[in-house]
Amino acid sequence: MSDSASQPDSSEFVNKLAKKIEGISDTKGIKKIILDSPDSTAEMLHGVVSARAGDFVKKISGVPVQGFELPEEVRNLMEQMIQTQPKIVPENTVAGTDLIRKVPEEVESALNQAEFEKNNFIDVNNCSLFGVSVNFSKRDDVKAKMNEISKFIYEEDNKDLIYYYSDAGVNFYFDENDLVNEIEVDSKYKYQTTKGLKVGDPLETAISLYGLPRMKSAKGAIWDKFSVLLHDRSDEIRLIRLKVRG
Repeated sequence: MSDSASQPDSSEFVNKLAKKIEGISDTKGIKKIILDSPDSTAEMLHGVVSARAGDFVKKISGVPVQGFELPEEVRNLMEQMIQTQPKIVPENTVAGTDLIRKVPEEVESALNQAEFEKNNFIDVNNCSLFGVSVNFSKRDDVKAKMNEISKFIYEEDNKDLIYYYSDAGVNFYFDENDLVNEIEVDSKYKYQTTKGLKVGDPLETAISLYGLPRMKSAKGAIWDKFSVLLHDRSDEIRLIRLKVRG
């Protein structure tokens, strides 16, 4: 991100980050320090904050960081988190250099939150949710994860082909080998896909985010790794299903 073509995007991202994260009250000066003096930023970060948060700030500042690459999904989630933060703090044209130290601390928190959100968001590309993946995870993996999330507990000897977790709005379907072969979410599932699709969106949103489906009807649409079902006589999504199709 150090080339000139990517600099405007870095500037915009830093500006959003500085404006929206709670506890930062001097955003314009922070932005100026980060973007105008990356070497100084890197020096101030050394030994003050975690390597992960420091590398992230240096990365968006245009400072080369050996071996550091922020996953696209995490960056997208951080963008969403920043855009939905309710607090907007005023700008101040004068900033002390100690203020820059606050940024990586908040970035570290945001990165941790983004990692948490990433597991809870529907990952269509990897056909997974909560770290449970279609055609790879087994029944015991579902139990272990959902015991942390849902009040519904399935006994060890339970071999039902479907596990319903109605309080979380998630159902898991199993094949004869105890592998997860489909994951379904409904309106009680409170998150979305990594690209931003959620139950309740119109079908057009799914198409704009994921392209034209393999099949489409009045009941829903099917892509290679997921499908959506619609409400009767409505274009609104009522279910999202993860399933790999050959």
